[in-house]
Amino acid sequence: MLLAGADGPDPKMMATFQQGIEIFIEQDHQPTAVLKVSASMRPGRNLSECIALAEAHEAKIDFTPVPDEDFAKDMRGGIAAPRDSFEPSAGE
Repeated sequence: MLLAGADGPDPKMMATFQQGIEIFIEQDHQPTAVLKVSASMRPGRNLSECIALAEAHEAKIDFTPVPDEDFAKDMRGGIAAPRDSFEPSAGE
């Protein structure tokens, strides 16, 4: 099924998809479908791709960068920081 009518896809809905937000379709207050962006349309790389690229670059330049202590401290702080769940507003 294509997400397009006579005038093409709804721009607001497409912008929502591009942000990675799932759209729930309800009928009689019951969810009937969930729409989300295809994995092939998501921007960026996954973590394993980033690690593989970094390792390939290290091998190419024959040097392994070592993060300084401030970087390591910042990373530990980010990992330990509390995380809030994403709760979209009722209008989204």
